[in-house]
Amino acid sequence: MNFWNTFAALFSNFGALTWQMVVMWGIGALLIYLAIVKKMEPSLLLPMGFGAILVNLPASGAITQGDTVGPISALFEAGMSNELFPLLLFIGIGAMIDFGPLLEKPWLMLFGAAILALSDAAEEQVLLPQMAEPGADVHGLVDGGVEAFDAGGDEEGIEAHLPGDGVGEYQK
Repeated sequence: MNFWNTFAALFSNFGALTWQMVVMWGIGALLIYLAIVKKMEPSLLLPMGFGAILVNLPASGAITQGDTVGPISALFEAGMSNELFPLLLFIGIGAMIDFGPLLEKPWLMLFGAAILALSDAAEEQVLLPQMAEPGADVHGLVDGGVEAFDAGGDEEGIEAHLPGDGVGEYQK
């Protein structure tokens, strides 16, 4: 009789099951399927899938519940709060990068350099003047990018910066 009580106790936590947990089980199973069967980034998707299932088991003890500190919560405090795990993760993933296509066509590095140069130029054109001038007002992109920056915060409004006479071409 003791065996049956112990066996029933294994399933007693499923009373706390919610539909959100079941959805996360499905997402975790999908990630595991993609990692194993489709071979899509298994080093990333497999642990994510198992983690999604593990932390969504009702009252599993994997995460902190009440006074009991779960192992995943302890790992989070040990490695995520001081940013050690992201560093190790990016170093590990960076070590696994396949540089074959880049070594076959080294001119592809020019695309990365061009993107970096364009983003730096955009930062210099938008962010640096704004920081240099007190009282600067950033409008954002209005109607397809008309007047992204107004340094004076003038009273005229954006209509003064639009092409044409402003009648019928722009409406607030």
